[in-house]
Amino acid sequence: MMRDGGVGVPAEQVMYTCDMESVGPFRVKVESFEGNKQDLVAGLSEVQTDNLLSNLFVVGQLMEDGVPIGLSTRTAYTSFSTHCRWSELLTFGHCRYWHLPRNAELHLSVKALAAPRHVVTLGNASFRLFSKRGHLKTGRKKALVKLLNHPETVDEQRTEMAAGADRQGPSMERLEKLIHRYDRNAMDHSPWLDQLAFRRIEQINQAINHGVSRPLLLVEMVRWDRAVSYAVKTYSLLPKGGGGALPDPELGCDSPVEHKHRKLARSLDRAVVDRNLQPDTQERRQIEALLKAPWDWADLTGTKMSAEHKQLLWRY
Repeated sequence: MMRDGGVGVPAEQVMYTCDMESVGPFRVKVESFEGNKQDLVAGLSEVQTDNLLSNLFVVGQLMEDGVPIGLSTRTAYTSFSTHCRWSELLTFGHCRYWHLPRNAELHLSVKALAAPRHVVTLGNASFRLFSKRGHLKTGRKKALVKLLNHPETVDEQRTEMAAGADRQGPSMERLEKLIHRYDRNAMDHSPWLDQLAFRRIEQINQAINHGVSRPLLLVEMVRWDRAVSYAVKTYSLLPKGGGGALPDPELGCDSPVEHKHRKLARSLDRAVVDRNLQPDTQERRQIEALLKAPWDWADLTGTKMSAEHKQLLWRY
């Protein structure tokens, strides 16, 4: 079994993904969209803007190297007035935690219903589910949204983020470190006080950036009582008894294709075969011997009848 507890994490405090077969499907909570609502619909007419901002939803899709993993899932519709908040849990029922590959990513798309059966994509965001050391990410995450209708590119957004980080100074860096500790359950939680603290942190962040808000999707991943690390099980190809032969459970079973062919052939022969046809002496002796033999008619265990003998019985 390929396992690595990681640097600084004792092995007894690590839970491996390959041992999470009894855990439910992968889940992630989409909290809200942080940013200016006009950035979402930049370049569109006022009529389209009002319609789109009243029917916003998020579509989540698990990806591996650009290839979708299973089906996507989505939130309900919400309206963007002063804030855009979903607070909805996305459940990927087709994919469990032990199914996740090492390079799995979560792609989130902010979409809007422009007309019946006409959906418009306003922005995309994505992030990796595992860290460089193979630990599953937990807690609150902020994913930068690439606005499709905005003239600003993602590189320019990242440049602004870097510039904002320079303006933050050491005080904001300490707050970010404390938030990461909070997400790792390394600090005591107090629900009513935590809500006030996060609200104050957002106010400080906006004040440092001079009111310029970047388009972000706030998501929250499941928190675990232990660190979750990626691991896969290794299986031996040879049986425990040794030897090079592997047991084949389907050995000796009838081919479903041949079984279906014989069944259709018998159905067609009923219309052309003479109903008064009778077996000759040799065939009559074979039929009597077949009927007296201890065949396994249910085809479960024991001696089974060959295809030629079955065809002989069906003929008469």
